Amino acid sequence: MPQFETAFDLSTMPPFVVRAGGKKLDGSLINLASNESPFGPSPKVLEALSKRQTQLNRYPDMGSVELRNAIADHFNLESDRIVCGNGGDTLIHGLAVAYASNGYEIMYSEFGFIMFRRAALAVNAKPVVVAEENYTFSVDNALAAVSDKTRILYIANPNNPTGTYLGSIELLRLREELPDHIILMIDDAYVEYSEGLGAPNALDLARDRNDIVVLRTFSKVYGLAALRLGWVYAPKEIAENLNRVRLPFTINGMAQAAGVAALEDTNHTDMVLSHTHSWLPKLSDKLNGLGLEPLPSVGNFVTVRFPSPKKSAKMAQAYLESHNIIPRTAADYGMPEFLRISVGLEEENLALISTLEDFLDS
Repeated sequence: MPQFETAFDLSTMPPFVVRAGGKKLDGSLINLASNESPFGPSPKVLEALSKRQTQLNRYPDMGSVELRNAIADHFNLESDRIVCGNGGDTLIHGLAVAYASNGYEIMYSEFGFIMFRRAALAVNAKPVVVAEENYTFSVDNALAAVSDKTRILYIANPNNPTGTYLGSIELLRLREELPDHIILMIDDAYVEYSEGLGAPNALDLARDRNDIVVLRTFSKVYGLAALRLGWVYAPKEIAENLNRVRLPFTINGMAQAAGVAALEDTNHTDMVLSHTHSWLPKLSDKLNGLGLEPLPSVGNFVTVRFPSPKKSAKMAQAYLESHNIIPRTAADYGMPEFLRISVGLEEENLALISTLEDFLDS
C-alpha cells in the first residue's frame, strides 16, 4: 500500500460536525442543528427553479452576472465588487488561499466560526486564536495579538455559535486600529435576524471603505442552504483576486436563479424574520425557566449551557436525538457544556421544550 504524505500537517484539522452523525432528514426528525430557516424557500424561488431545470444541459454563467446585479440593486452596491461562491465557506477559504497561504497568520476569536480555523489550516497558515470576553469578541485582545505576519482577521458578527456581536463603534475601532496590511473579513451570515436587534449591518461600514470584506449567505433567512450560495462584497482588488483563485462554474445555475428570486420576495423574508423575532426570546425564556443558561443571542439560534454534570449537554443531546430532535453540540468549539439550538417552527420549539422538561425530570 503506497504511503502518501500530505504537503503539511493536517492532523489538527477540526472535523465539521454533521447533524446526528448524518441522519437522513425525513418527516420524523426535527432538525434544530443547522440554523436553517424552518420555512424553506420562497414560492418565487420554487417557480424560478422549475423554469431553470429545463436548462440543466447548459453550463451556468461563470461570472454570475444576473445574480451579482440583483444583489447590487437590492443592497445598493457596486456589482464589480461582488464575488459569488458555492456557499460562504468557499469564500472564506478563497481569501485564505489568496492572502495567507504558506506560513502567514490568520486570526479569529476563541469561539469563532469553525470554518475560520479550517481555512487557516487548509492553506498552511498559522492560526492565531484570540481570547474572548464573556463569549464576545475582544477588540483589545485581537489588536494585542497582531504581528507582521498577520494577513487576515475573520470575525462573525453576530458570532456562530455564541450569538454575541460587536456594535458598529467597536467594529470600526477594530478596523481602524488594525495595521493596513491586514484584511478584515466580517461574516454577516445572520445580519437579517440581528440588524433589528442592535447588531450593525457590515455593508453599511464597508460601502465607502476599501479595507473591509463582508461575507453574506443565502443559506439562512432565504432558506437556500441546500443550494450552497454565498457572496462577498470586497475592495475591487480583493474581488479580482478572489475570482482568480476560485474554480470556474462553482455556482450552479439553479442556485443563481434561486438567489435572484429570493431577493425579490421580501414578503417571505419578512415572515421568516417575524417568526424568528417572536420565538427567539420565548425560547430563551423557556430554557431559563428550566434552569438552563442560554447565552443572549441575536441570531436565529440559542446556545444554551447545561450547568449540572448530572444532566450534561452530552446527555441532553443523546436524549433529544432518541426522541428525533436534533440539536448541535458545541463541544468542537471548546464549549462541551453547551448545545446550540435553532429556532424552529412553533410545534418544533414546543416539542423541544417538552422533551427537555422530561429529560431534566427523569
